[in-house]
Amino acid sequence: MDGQEGVLIGGSPAYVGATMFKVHNDFREGCIDDLRISGRSAPLPPAVNNTPWGQASVFKGVERGCVAPSACTNVSCRPPHSCVDTWRSHHCGCGEGRVLSRSRMTCEDEDECDWQPCLSGSSCFNTQPGDGLGPYHEAPLLKWHEKLAPNNIILCECNFNFLSV
Repeated sequence: MDGQEGVLIGGSPAYVGATMFKVHNDFREGCIDDLRISGRSAPLPPAVNNTPWGQASVFKGVERGCVAPSACTNVSCRPPHSCVDTWRSHHCGCGEGRVLSRSRMTCEDEDECDWQPCLSGSSCFNTQPGDGLGPYHEAPLLKWHEKLAPNNIILCECNFNFLSV
């Protein structure tokens, strides 16, 4: 980022004339839903070309909406794998929240507690994928949900001790 040049999102522009430019290594596959710089919303054309914090001076191939056709249409994976859509691409795998068993014949629940996601002395309770909730953390005075991955659950139980003086 440069005070004169601004912030570049996508490829590197090379000016080939006073008003003409060519973009090298442009961003082609993906979707940007929100852009923030130092916590402030930056403009995303064509919906918004400027904000109090800046403006989009040059943009090309940017459009509203963020839809990609299913990459798993007409794709067959060898069992126990299924097709996993990865934004205009795919891979054959067990799906989110599941891993290939040691026998390599079935997919089984991944124990997300193995990577110790619960902090501050809390306990982790692994749950089975499929109920559509994100990880669940619970404490006597505090409950919240976070999105980890579709159909994955982590239950963290926190115990707080308060001292009064």
